[in-house]
Order: sequence, then C-alpha cells, then structure tokens
Amino acid sequence: MMFNPNCYNQIPKLCLAPELKPTDPAPSSASPDQIVPNRYPSFGPFENLECIAFSHVNLVNEMRYLWLQMVIWSRAYISNSTAKPEALHAVYERLHLVPMGFYNYMNLFFGQGIAEQFLQLLAQHIVIFSELINAMTAGDQHAANLSRSAWYGNSKNISAFMVRLCNLWEYNEWFDLLNKYQKMLLDGAFAILTDDHRKEIIIYDRLQSHSMRIADYMSKGVMHNL
Repeated sequence: MMFNPNCYNQIPKLCLAPELKPTDPAPSSASPDQIVPNRYPSFGPFENLECIAFSHVNLVNEMRYLWLQMVIWSRAYISNSTAKPEALHAVYERLHLVPMGFYNYMNLFFGQGIAEQFLQLLAQHIVIFSELINAMTAGDQHAANLSRSAWYGNSKNISAFMVRLCNLWEYNEWFDLLNKYQKMLLDGAFAILTDDHRKEIIIYDRLQSHSMRIADYMSKGVMHNL
C-alpha cells in the first residue's frame, strides 16, 4: 500500500491581536483573551534533528491532518446542534468518516487487526461525543453526566490500547493529551451554547494547536516502530 499524504496549498497568514507584535512576549498580566495562540507549533517529532526524511515529514503531515479533521468536524457538530439542526445528520456522517483515515494509517503500520480495533474505539468516541452534545443542547443534565463519564472512559480505553502498541508511548501522557482535548471541546460547546462566541474562537484556536500535539506524539510512536 502506498502512503499518500494530504497536501496543503498555502500557509494561512498569521493573525495577531492588535496589542501584541510578533517580537513582543505576552505580558505576564495578560488575560487569556489577550494571549495569541501558537498557530505554528514546531514539528515535535523532529526536535533537535538536522536531517529529516521526506517520508517522515509526510507521516507527520498526514497525522496532523487527521487530528485537525477530528477538531473541525466535532466543532461543526456542536455549532449545527444549535444553529442548523437540519444539517446535523450530514455533519454527523462526515464526522464518522474521519476514523477511516486513522484506520488506513494504522493499517499501513500496524496491520488490519490493530487498525480495526482503533477504528472501533474512535467510532465509540464520536458516538458518545454526539450523545453528550445532544444532551447538553436539550438541557438534560443527567444524560450529559452519563455521556461525559462514558466519554472519559473511552479515552482511558484508547490510552491503554495505544501503550500496548509501542513502548515509547506512555499511558499517562496519552490520557492527559486526550483529556485536555475533550475538556477544550466541552468548554467550546458550553461557549457556543451560551453565545460566548469570542471565547469559543479562542478555545478553538487552542484546540487546533493541541490537536497537533496529539498528532506529533502519535507520529513519534509510529516512526519509532518503523
């Protein structure tokens, strides 16, 4: 099977808050709203390396693309749950396609059996996530609490699964990364549901950056096994 990375046509322009310049550090007294998120995190798997194989760069790009897709379509599901409920089914179907990209990736490096197990875990993640958002939108606190507990349980299962595949990966690191990812999604959902759109945009920027941290950590393990 040939590995075909996703291509990026252009790098978006850096947008800075007017009170901060590229050369100015964020003031220690700055509020979270004033701090500019890191839109260009370094390639974590390649720190302190002078020579990088092109194939390895492709691996990192593909993994970053997949995790960004998770963020983008999860956010779209949250937004449409209130703004355009008639579009929710189509967005849900599109979100469900994202794990197939992970399946192809895992199948290439770990085999079909591992890929199918990972696909099932991510599918469960999306199903529980949608149930949680639906409960929050409906104002059903009891159902939301049950789904939230199940969602974090799913993260524990994913973390335990990943550490069995590579001795470079650690359970606590995986769970911490996934836990922060979920918290940002929930914070963003609450901001949308309460019409705090400026706050949601800040969270979304940070969530994109954090998703690339997850992707880079995953890429490190995959390249370690090559």
